[in-house]
Amino acid sequence: MAKATLTRKAGAGASILLGEVQALRSPGARLLELTRPLNRYQSSFHAFLTELCYSQDEARGGEIRKFPDWAMFQDLCDDLMTEPLLFWNKSRRCMATWTAAAFSIWLMAGGVDRRWIALTKSIRNRQVIIASRKLEDIGGSAYFLRERVRWMVEDLEGRNIRDHWPDFPEFSWTFGEGRATNGSRISAVPQGRDQWRGAGTTLGWMEEVSTWEQAQASIEAAKMTTQGGGHCLLISTSQVGSFAADLVLDRIGTNQGWR
Repeated sequence: MAKATLTRKAGAGASILLGEVQALRSPGARLLELTRPLNRYQSSFHAFLTELCYSQDEARGGEIRKFPDWAMFQDLCDDLMTEPLLFWNKSRRCMATWTAAAFSIWLMAGGVDRRWIALTKSIRNRQVIIASRKLEDIGGSAYFLRERVRWMVEDLEGRNIRDHWPDFPEFSWTFGEGRATNGSRISAVPQGRDQWRGAGTTLGWMEEVSTWEQAQASIEAAKMTTQGGGHCLLISTSQVGSFAADLVLDRIGTNQGWR
């Protein structure tokens, strides 16, 4: 696969908690869990991504290949930890969506990076939301959940992920949702302000936002759910005249939270 270009738009922004209160677990148990030494892959998303993760290239007949250790991935991994509002303006075939899928899995499994303070509070009960213009069919959020996130989890399990990360949780799947045995979950939703009402979100991953008819309302609502600790990741190819293009070209005022 030829290298592709990917630019990122980061901004100071909002963010709040990572999931549900762990009411049934004692403070002592939570403290022990958080102070226990982390294995290499739980404490480094970059190592997890480039050493353990594989992707499937449908354009090459479904070829399965290990993630390349391109220089840009170190920068992207750093930005994912430090930027609460992050926009990847991608070209084709740069593996941005696969990277977001791997990052969602890493978060749900209990990944910790001290640059993202909220991740040091708990390794359980995290919430990831995938949003796309629609829910079903190719390019829908349920498609990305099934063909990217679930596919990657099952591939990791087939490669004995728990030999490398002993506490890696088990996953179960229904249409539009995945749940981990540590209480974390991932949900697929279509665009729309109302899709983001409810509990706080660890990561709001919004795919191909330049095609959304309700992009501005959806993004503003997503930002509200992450206030206090979570992050938003927007991914899109360029499209002139879209709200996404306005973000990339700095046409959106500071009241939107983007810099």
